Amino acid sequence: AAVILVMDRKVLDSPDYGPASLVMQFPLYRHKMHLFLELEGTEEGIEDCGPDAEEAQYSFVNSRIYRTVCERLDTLVRWASREVSQ
Repeated sequence: AAVILVMDRKVLDSPDYGPASLVMQFPLYRHKMHLFLELEGTEEGIEDCGPDAEEAQYSFVNSRIYRTVCERLDTLVRWASREVSQ
């Protein structure tokens, strides 16, 4: 993969997640990992709906993901191009 999009910091590198974090599992690929909302210029994670979420929460999160990809596709392509060229 040229780019690995991670939805929240816990999964990316939280000590609380321990060896299950992506950075711990795949340290050689850390340079390819980006929090999804870095596309919006923030370091926060996107909300995890989980199995008990209300329909409105799923709708909000899905809309945010869709909007972010539509508005920031150029950034995503730039990240991928940078990785492929290395």
